[in-house]
Amino acid sequence: MPGTINYTRPRPRTQPDKVSGLKSRPSFTLIELLLYISLTAIITFSVSSFLVVTIDARVKNQTVAEVEQQGQTAMVMMTQAIRNAQGINSPALGEVTNTLSLDVIEVSKDPTTFTLAAGQLWVQEGVAPAVALTNTRIRVMDMSFIDLSRSSQSRSVRINLVLNYFNTSGRNIHTYTKVFQAAANPRP
Repeated sequence: MPGTINYTRPRPRTQPDKVSGLKSRPSFTLIELLLYISLTAIITFSVSSFLVVTIDARVKNQTVAEVEQQGQTAMVMMTQAIRNAQGINSPALGEVTNTLSLDVIEVSKDPTTFTLAAGQLWVQEGVAPAVALTNTRIRVMDMSFIDLSRSSQSRSVRINLVLNYFNTSGRNIHTYTKVFQAAANPRP
């Protein structure tokens, strides 16, 4: 175009360094470098904190689930055994014990006995060896059977069971205790 002047700005030349004679290159300043390092550290700390909290919550949920599952399974097995029994051998009328002995119909399983030994709940059917109903990670803290019957005609037993997760690590996330209660009576 006539009358216009095209002006291009000259590129800045890098000047040789007076001390070493080398050309200087653009680089990060110390403040920029410290800023980048601190931002990286903050982000890393935040992500790792989130992961630790997430893993701890998962472990706590597994602990609770294991106690709940084993407690419910044990209670169902005991109440079902009481309902299917012909009678109750122990506890006696109005008595509280930590052993439940049932008179069952099947001769090979008579008597069926639920006991507490070495922190575990055990069931023995007849002369067969006793079988643990809880694993070694779960401790039975207390177990009692209370005969609620008013007469020997209609027997009723209340079961109290206290389970605790066996905490070997000493960490709070592995601590959980639950009380289970149920009542049942043999079918006539």
